[in-house]
Amino acid sequence: MTFAQSELYPLIMFHLSIPVNTRCVKKTPKRTFIRVPGTNNRQSDVIMPMISSIEWMAWNVMLAVIPVVLAYALVGVSKLKITKGLKYTAMAALTPIWFFFLPNTCYLITEWRHYFFTLDANNLFLRTHTDSRLLMPLLAFSIFYALYSGFGMMTFTLAVRPIERLSARVSWPIWKWGLPFFALVSLGVYLGLALRFNSWDMFYRSGHVWSAIMDVLTRPRLLAFIVGFGLFLWIAYEALDIWVDAIAERWKALTGKLTNEQLPN
Repeated sequence: MTFAQSELYPLIMFHLSIPVNTRCVKKTPKRTFIRVPGTNNRQSDVIMPMISSIEWMAWNVMLAVIPVVLAYALVGVSKLKITKGLKYTAMAALTPIWFFFLPNTCYLITEWRHYFFTLDANNLFLRTHTDSRLLMPLLAFSIFYALYSGFGMMTFTLAVRPIERLSARVSWPIWKWGLPFFALVSLGVYLGLALRFNSWDMFYRSGHVWSAIMDVLTRPRLLAFIVGFGLFLWIAYEALDIWVDAIAERWKALTGKLTNEQLPN
């Protein structure tokens, strides 16, 4: 079988047929390993990937914050004292934008692949057994990625919480829509991670996006994995939601105690 007859040929040609200015611009790390001033070559194997990650991580963090802002904007619009028609129109316009950007939050937990790539490319895990100087940079690198992915899950929770509260007010609790909702969010993560689509591609390349979604529906194993990851997102959301509620209650208790102590006798 020649390459032109293989299954990869039409996929590659399809991608090459897309104009350059409409292709995905998702930020991915540059695999740069150069020496950092003030460090030895061994420490640079850990420090340089962390430094070179700042630009694309900042971009991804910005994308993760957008749905949080949109979620609270939706709640704010719902409380406006305007005509119902105008209110519902504004909410109908904001809701799909919020949903299309939502996968950018939990997408950040998949960024651990870059962490493990760096470990593997530089054989860092085994090298720490013979070079103790690598332990602290490696620990900092690990904390760096833990905070990064943790930020993603926190923005995911903060982006869903207001909408869940809003839907509960109209007698539509999360257990009625949670499974398809989180499965669709999981699908969005897959489209961004594996197929490199962006949130705005739903507007500019909707045909390609829907074609990819239809392809997923014809692949039972992939579909099952996406639904399974959606269940994981639901469980993670519920756990973080409880944690955020506990932090909020603790904060209220602390601020209430401080206020009472400051009151005059």
